[in-house]
Amino acid sequence: MVKVSRKDLIMLVLSVSLVIGVVLAGGCVGKEVPTQIIEDITPQEALSLIQENQNNPDFVIIDVRTPDKFAQEHIENAINLDFLSETFEDELDKLDKDKTYLIYYTGLSGGIGGKTLDIMAELNFSEVYNMSSGLDGWKAEGLPTIQETPTQIIEDITPQQAFALIQDNTDFVIIDVRTPDKFAQEHIENAINLDYSSETFQDELDKLDKDKTYLVYYTGLSGDIGGKTLDIMAELNFNEVYNISGGLDEWTEEGLPTIQEIPPQIIENVTPQEAFNLIQENQDNPDFIIIDVQTPGKFAQEHIENAINLDFLSETFEDELDKLDKDNTYLVYYTCACGGIDRDTLYIMAELNFNEVYNISGGLDRWTEEGLPTIQEIPSQIIESITPQEAFNLIQENQDNPDFVIIDIRTPEEFADGHIEDAINIDYRSEDFRDELDKLDKNKTYLIYYSCACGGIDRKTLNMMAELNFSEVYKISGGSNRWKAEGFPTVE
Repeated sequence: MVKVSRKDLIMLVLSVSLVIGVVLAGGCVGKEVPTQIIEDITPQEALSLIQENQNNPDFVIIDVRTPDKFAQEHIENAINLDFLSETFEDELDKLDKDKTYLIYYTGLSGGIGGKTLDIMAELNFSEVYNMSSGLDGWKAEGLPTIQETPTQIIEDITPQQAFALIQDNTDFVIIDVRTPDKFAQEHIENAINLDYSSETFQDELDKLDKDKTYLVYYTGLSGDIGGKTLDIMAELNFNEVYNISGGLDEWTEEGLPTIQEIPPQIIENVTPQEAFNLIQENQDNPDFIIIDVQTPGKFAQEHIENAINLDFLSETFEDELDKLDKDNTYLVYYTCACGGIDRDTLYIMAELNFNEVYNISGGLDRWTEEGLPTIQEIPSQIIESITPQEAFNLIQENQDNPDFVIIDIRTPEEFADGHIEDAINIDYRSEDFRDELDKLDKNKTYLIYYSCACGGIDRKTLNMMAELNFSEVYKISGGSNRWKAEGFPTVE
């Protein structure tokens, strides 16, 4: 029997341990997951990939757009999995992860192709390529597609082009998408009326024959409702639809014919000088009425002679207008063109079927700028916006004036972070803000400021102080943000 020494035994154990360690290490390396290929490629690189895999059953093209867009046009042999579907990720997860995939969306919008790449990477797909510029980029390079439905013609045209189209077509439908009352006032001959603002608008469109040619129009460019109607009809797979760019407004401006089912209204803007002439011509006319739609406080400060006051901001404003004789002639005005209140008043009176209404363009502000006369029932106030430089000059001029007060109308936290020296803080958002202002001496001079012009809070405060009969108030245009941006000092 061979004797083994203790030293030899220890060396043997160490040798065996080393061998086992090497084997185990080698086993770990052999179990590494293969590297994924998940990347964006160009349309030309996508074309090369498709051509290299023409007869490869393990190569799959996925179009991740909506089914209707896929039906209209797609790359040959693509399958469709809708990214917007709730089951999209589940559908992807069912696919063979070891195959090679090419995916694409419409274009760059929303990065949906890139998001699909991320999902497929997380699902452990081995090799996925995204055509980064989508089908738009593919077509822009003249590469081929399959169109399963006829190409649509969905576009804007000018009134003259629309007029020519009407003359040349018999199997042709004109759709007026305005409200029924506006349609009743005036429309293009032979038009039908489908109200865009109706809850059933899309359902009514969907009932129409999609193979006919359609011309749609709205009032003008406002809200681009004509363009939105085009989009809806494209999604509903209408073949040929045109929208009159500029709507009925531009159509009538170009002198093209309309049908007027009720007598035409005169609802329009006039300059202050034209308004003044109108007033002179109707001095003794009891059927000529001037309406000031400002707040009672502003009306009391200053208004055009013989005007009556109907407050636009009142809840009963429309009802008060509706009580008036629609056959009279009216001249209306607001403070300025701000907020579109003058324009909205015109629209309301048009819808209430007033026959003849004029609005002073630029309102009372422009009227007074042109030196035209007003009635001032209380002394003139100075309520205006000024630049940071003008505000700084005003502060310098009033350094020792106890009747000059600076008011920061931001929150206490914002005020604490930095404010104009000597300013006091009255928080606009406080419930008792108006009451706090009302306690101040109205005969002093005030400079107010907010953070910026956002939300019109500075302007609303000016209006409030005007209504409370402060004599002289200035606000810093652009607020503390602009003050600091122009390098003027603040304190904490």
